[in-house]
Amino acid sequence: MIKGIIGYIRGWVQVEIVSASCERLLDQCRLRGIRLWKIERTAPDRVTAYMPSGRLEEVMDMSGRCMCDISVMRRKGLVDSVRPFGSRRLLLAAALICAAICRLSTCFLWQITISGCESISPRELLLELRDLGLETGRPISSIDTNEIKLGMMMRRDDIAYMTINIKGTRARVQVRERREALPHEDDTPCDIVSDRAGVIKSIKVFEGEQLAYAGDTVDAGDILVSGRMVSSQGEVRYVRSMADVTLRTWRDVTAALPGEIYGREYTGRRRVRLSVEVGGHVLGGCCIEKIPFAWYDKTKECISADSGATVWLPVRIIKETYAEYVPERLELSADKCAEVLESTCRSVLGLMTHGGVKSADFGFTFEDGVIRGRMRAECEESAGIASPAEQTGE
Repeated sequence: MIKGIIGYIRGWVQVEIVSASCERLLDQCRLRGIRLWKIERTAPDRVTAYMPSGRLEEVMDMSGRCMCDISVMRRKGLVDSVRPFGSRRLLLAAALICAAICRLSTCFLWQITISGCESISPRELLLELRDLGLETGRPISSIDTNEIKLGMMMRRDDIAYMTINIKGTRARVQVRERREALPHEDDTPCDIVSDRAGVIKSIKVFEGEQLAYAGDTVDAGDILVSGRMVSSQGEVRYVRSMADVTLRTWRDVTAALPGEIYGREYTGRRRVRLSVEVGGHVLGGCCIEKIPFAWYDKTKECISADSGATVWLPVRIIKETYAEYVPERLELSADKCAEVLESTCRSVLGLMTHGGVKSADFGFTFEDGVIRGRMRAECEESAGIASPAEQTGE
């Protein structure tokens, strides 16, 4: 596609060469580095070929020396497409002006979208962003997103974090509101403590003093964010820490299947047991004994006594059907067992990590009459739980 666009901009022509020795002109073009393609002999003394438009004059000069007649059969390219409009200068000027306007319009910001607002009014936020220099119609090169973010964070205390991403002529503003402390136990100072072992991939602290950073290895119980904060004047205060923490973890999950699996081969023998339920109480069954076969499947069907009637009656008949079968040992397929065990391990990992599995290795072994599957996986999980901050009374 790219080659086609470049070829259209440069332009190409289809020519017909008439001579008793057309190969002489073709050889000269090859020696001079003139590219020819789709060369086809249409007659003993005629050859058609395609070439770049810019080398046509050079080929025309060589044709006389090679005793060849050359004629242009077809032209195509940007210049040839614009040439018919050469006499219509006003139309050509208007087209060029429109193209310039379209190109110039891509240098300005035309759309702003705001997401993440729950209690803050997006319209109010948009007016404040306009005061800081983020508004539609402004040149993109004059917008400093870092300065706008800092200005907004200094203006508003109810915003914990803000990102501004400009792509093309659109700006996307994502806001994370600062959570207000809830009464009673929710406003007590606390630390953020790791609830599992792993390596920190990312950590964003919204409140509290950060003690762990990306790349650090942590164990369960390590403090990631402390609720004890010391100001530059040495004053100590305790806050309720808040942070988003993502850990790289390594999980080891096992699953097992019995070495012998039995299926069911039905014999065709069936027995039916009938019972009557009146007002929620079941009267003893009749017709057959309670356990008719050594191995059986049971199906249950309830037949209401008021079927089709306009008056409801608290009586129904319970029909239990027993189908006899004989256990039959099944031949195990290694591929099928591996598929079942791997699916089980992945399901367990998905529940443990909430779908954060990035890579996994699976293997299975047969030992002690049991088929055991084991999956080692690298995962990304959200971590961190609140733990009451220890206050020293300073």
